[in-house]
Amino acid sequence: MAEEGRGRSAGRLTLVCRGPKPIAALKEVGLVPSLAVPEPNTWRDLLSELDRKLPIGGKRVAVQEYGARNQELLAGLRQRGGRVAAVPVYGWALPDDTAPLRAAIERVVSREVEVALFTSATQVENVFRVATETGRADALRLAFRKGPVVASIGPITTMALQEYGVEPDLHPEHPKMGHLIAEVARQAADLLERKRRE
Repeated sequence: MAEEGRGRSAGRLTLVCRGPKPIAALKEVGLVPSLAVPEPNTWRDLLSELDRKLPIGGKRVAVQEYGARNQELLAGLRQRGGRVAAVPVYGWALPDDTAPLRAAIERVVSREVEVALFTSATQVENVFRVATETGRADALRLAFRKGPVVASIGPITTMALQEYGVEPDLHPEHPKMGHLIAEVARQAADLLERKRRE
């Protein structure tokens, strides 16, 4: 997110980053954010940090979107008096050939999958979009409750799963891929055995 003002980072821009990836990308080009949002780096955390440290009332605020529009974030910025412009850099779309995803859904429904990892809300939405199109959404929800260990990388992904009626079995302490894999390696066997006994 960039806010027009007296920031030191890029001329008249104040740079605000929601997580470690954009901070690293900025450093590669010699920029440092004025405000970095702490873990778990959600849009709610971003708004809280702005409220505490960087009021945006009356300022122009550009939000770089990362594949999907976050209407709640945009609304929250507008409620705080920001003049908000969304800047879509790229978008997520399903591939032309969804056969591999359809096959994966069938494997989950058939109880052939022991662990399902979700690393973004968009993944969740795409899985359930295809499952709905093929008439398998309800069967998939039931399979996730009874079958594989469902692992979610962080709170945004978890919220997306919950919106589709799936409660993740596992969350890493930090919403990072390495932490997710380590937690799955450490806990998945016990969690799977417990789910199969229920």
